[in-house]
Amino acid sequence: MKRSRSNSEARSKKVAILCTHPVQYFAPFFRELGELSKIESKVFFGCLHGAQGKSYDPDFGISIKWDCNILEGYQWYTSSRKSLTDLNQIGSLGLAIKTCLQIIKYDPDYVFIFAYSPFYIAACSLMLILAKKKILLRADTSDSALQRSKPKGLARDIILSFYYKFVYHFFPIGSESYDHYIRLGVCPQKLSTAVYAVDKKVIKPIKNLTYKNDMQYDRKDIINIGFVGKFTPVKDPLTIIEAITHLSIKERNMIRIKTAGTGPLFSEFMSQCKKACIQCQSEGFLNQTEMPAFYQLIDLLILPSVQGEVWGLVVNEALSQGVKVIVSDNVGCRHDLVSSSSAGWVFPAGQSRMLAAKLKEALAMWPWTKRNQPTPFISDLTTAVLDIIQ
Repeated sequence: MKRSRSNSEARSKKVAILCTHPVQYFAPFFRELGELSKIESKVFFGCLHGAQGKSYDPDFGISIKWDCNILEGYQWYTSSRKSLTDLNQIGSLGLAIKTCLQIIKYDPDYVFIFAYSPFYIAACSLMLILAKKKILLRADTSDSALQRSKPKGLARDIILSFYYKFVYHFFPIGSESYDHYIRLGVCPQKLSTAVYAVDKKVIKPIKNLTYKNDMQYDRKDIINIGFVGKFTPVKDPLTIIEAITHLSIKERNMIRIKTAGTGPLFSEFMSQCKKACIQCQSEGFLNQTEMPAFYQLIDLLILPSVQGEVWGLVVNEALSQGVKVIVSDNVGCRHDLVSSSSAGWVFPAGQSRMLAAKLKEALAMWPWTKRNQPTPFISDLTTAVLDIIQ
């Protein structure tokens, strides 16, 4: 006679997901998990920044609203309608208590937490540990993305090392994230790497193309270089212009710049392009569904960030569209996605002459066939989670 399964084995596993706010590249994972018959999941947000109506982004300097429904396809709950910045204030403690009470009422087998900050997330994490919940953690962890003083670095290490002792399992976002956990004493058996991915239903990988430039330039002596994102000091877009000025006149005449984004350095960027006689076309801020068309217009993407670029999802997008990349050595995904010249090149952050050297290599190889590079899938994370909780 077969032994009957216990109630805990027979019922679906319940997973509560804790997140500051709806994020467009997290939503596909929430949907995938919500569609599984053996898993019951619910997402708990601190606020709805960017999901309902327009929200002001201080880096872009404009109010934005994503053009895809990032609240569709899964169960969710929000603690407030406050702004994202409010979640980093001590006043968000009340919201954290409210969220934790809702999670405890939901009675999950696991709590999957995205990030270890801001204050709201840290407070929730502490309370959930005290409630003896099994914590799964996926955070933008890196030891090189931000420069810290020795005292701050030491304090961070002590706090995180202590916190990590209470985490049931970790899901590093890539090689740098994995190395961070190992350095702070997490055993490899508790690590399941699932590299950051974009929604391939929106950013669909192209089929391999023969050489074709945009309609304005149907010549092999023209290369379209793109910059995507926020025009801020940490993204360091001005280094692109400075690097181009180090090239020969013949090389500079090959280059056309196209940008998607805006921010406080945008006007200066355009002014420097004009001063250096570099042709530049700006598309302004583009929403997610508009990005594939932009990538069709460029041949090479440059992401020159000097700090804070823990991953760099625009690299995933560009490679899937057959666009080669040049990234700085402060872009986290360089180890995982830019490992050979078939994908692109890496240069030391902030060093325009080194960027110029990589541009020379790219120009020497131009023109090339647009071939999409293998990039991660959202389902990689779903599979990794299932391996742990089932």
